[in-house]
Amino acid sequence: MACETPFDPDFKEKPQVVVNSFFRPGSPVQIDLSRSNFILAPEQVISVDQAIVTVSNATEVIETLLEDGQGNYTSTFIPEVQTEYFLSVQVDGFSEVTSSNIIPGAVPVQSFSIETQLTNVNLGESGYRATLTFQDPGTSQNYYGVEIVIVPEGADDIFDGEVGFLLLEDPDVGLTGNVDISIGGPSSSDGDPILFFDDIRFNGQPHTIDFFIIPINLDFSKDPDVEVYVVLKTLSKDYYQYLLTSVFQKDIEEKGTLAEPVQIANNIQNGLGIFAGYNFESLKADLME
Repeated sequence: MACETPFDPDFKEKPQVVVNSFFRPGSPVQIDLSRSNFILAPEQVISVDQAIVTVSNATEVIETLLEDGQGNYTSTFIPEVQTEYFLSVQVDGFSEVTSSNIIPGAVPVQSFSIETQLTNVNLGESGYRATLTFQDPGTSQNYYGVEIVIVPEGADDIFDGEVGFLLLEDPDVGLTGNVDISIGGPSSSDGDPILFFDDIRFNGQPHTIDFFIIPINLDFSKDPDVEVYVVLKTLSKDYYQYLLTSVFQKDIEEKGTLAEPVQIANNIQNGLGIFAGYNFESLKADLME
């Protein structure tokens, strides 16, 4: 006889407030609020309006943010480096949602170069070989993100440019632990828009990263004078863990692997999502024939 107990699944959990916010120096803080959806319902974003959203420092409330449509709340103040900011979100029918985070110090880029001739990569793709060097400060554990921006002529800001897709030839270089989960971003032949890692193997030392830029948004044969910048982000630990777990979940879903679900890192109390700061330095590429 089989020993079975009838099971009637009930997935109707109470919705939660979802926070999405990444803030940096020089720009106002923006908080995107939505509501989590029933797991079996069609995908849709349910924005949260009429919330009371406040940002404070250690001593006082800095501002109550106003909504500018579709659940987007934007501050008028500019956040500062190494200041801890506290978020409070109050929505009727939900417990108060809270979080806190800081903007870490920036780390300058020492050098950045790109070879303008395509190179065959061992994953079957071709790309422009790029080399980045920077000095890790060594004061504490640091978390980094590397992005490439292709800037059109006449742009006012490098963030107006197009993102370059990155690929690592050797995904074990400069990364920690199990490569399957410690590498962020470029782990497949398609490339990804960001490479992220911690400094556990080179804390306090200069570090060089070699990678490739896939010729999706970048083609030196058609535009030899294009301007390309590297953006070296210093991430808060919460931001880094969010990226790490998000990419790991995506990889498992795309490969169809039978495994336990990946819990996306979350620093929101009484809710879901991320409230995280970052800093950045950028440098225009030296183009090498």
